Amino acid sequence: MISNAISNSNGTQKVPGGEAPSNPELINNGNFEDGQEGWLVGPKVTFSEGQATLGPPAKPPYAVIGQAILEDEVSYDVIIDVVAVPEEGRADVLDGRNTSVFTITSTGQNSFSFTNSTGSIFSITSTGEVLTVSNVSVKKQE
Repeated sequence: MISNAISNSNGTQKVPGGEAPSNPELINNGNFEDGQEGWLVGPKVTFSEGQATLGPPAKPPYAVIGQAILEDEVSYDVIIDVVAVPEEGRADVLDGRNTSVFTITSTGQNSFSFTNSTGSIFSITSTGEVLTVSNVSVKKQE
């Protein structure tokens, strides 16, 4: 076994194989293979063939999915693979305070970073027509 010393805020850590530890994925079932398992789900959300479809919205005036994964005053890197965006209305990613940290405006891979202030719920909402997502990844910044 090869060991390398890696310095971090907690001191020095021995790592087998000499590889630096990577930040683990925080989202459970981010590829929706197991339907809604692991997700908090609001009205008008469906899961099918590895995708989550939000909308069209109901009352309250949005469709939402989320997970309680955030910590106070921690920064995160997010990647969301989007299949369809609303033609009208909005699709937003919300932090623990239910504040928009990113607006989804295009299909494909959407990536961004944000710092959560307080609260634990990471959520994606649609206030317009249909938003379809095929993968969500959230990791703490290194």
